[in-house]
Amino acid sequence: EQFKSYLDTHLEKEKLFGVYGHPDGDYCLMVNDLDIAKRMLIKDFDHFVNRTQFGIKYNEKEESDMIFRNMFMMQKGDSWKIHRTLMSPVFTTGKLKLMYPLLLKTSQQLGKFVETNSKINTEIDSKEMGFNFALDGIATAGFGIELDSFSDPNSVFVKMVKEIQRAKGSESASILEMIKLLVGFNFPILKPFIDFTNFPRKPMYASLAFYNHLTIIYYHSRLFMRDIIVKTIGMRSGVKNKRNDIIDLVIRQALK
Repeated sequence: EQFKSYLDTHLEKEKLFGVYGHPDGDYCLMVNDLDIAKRMLIKDFDHFVNRTQFGIKYNEKEESDMIFRNMFMMQKGDSWKIHRTLMSPVFTTGKLKLMYPLLLKTSQQLGKFVETNSKINTEIDSKEMGFNFALDGIATAGFGIELDSFSDPNSVFVKMVKEIQRAKGSESASILEMIKLLVGFNFPILKPFIDFTNFPRKPMYASLAFYNHLTIIYYHSRLFMRDIIVKTIGMRSGVKNKRNDIIDLVIRQALK
């Protein structure tokens, strides 16, 4: 919506122009030319590595905030270059092909879902279907979790992800929580008074089985992904049979 406000004005024809009121600061530079954008993102990308923080003000006392701030896409300067050196070999064509069998299974689950609903002439929510397909792929390739959200839409993994995303129907997307979100982002100084955190912290006790039947307990939505990764890495130590998912490839690269 912010960008639409510049349409039908003289700025629409400008290749570059500055604006005020950007979430990450008082001002920023708008790139309105495709050739300049391509050059910035490809040829001269090493000069434009820093990504937006989406206006998020991090609380150093909140572990979930610190985890998010240290994510790869949030790294800046030399720290980003170090992490890029580690991660780039993981995403080569050859390495990604190793994950094909995992993603093939999720596509078969999608096909079965579409076939089942077409036989009984049931309307399909395409947005929800796309969400489930993407989530199943991310769960198996990224976290080592065998998930079929088409047949089990109420699984703990699906519920936790929706809580983290503040998806429609989740408790973290209630009217009260969305009001807190609006107030918290626009007036950060009020966060302690309205009990607001950048990432939902809905408690939930549940079990989740990994591909080798290891069951673990989760109790906090905002630390959910952290717990999964920590448990998975610990579980993979000394295991000869590899799934060749992202965690396997990152561990292998880190040990070189």
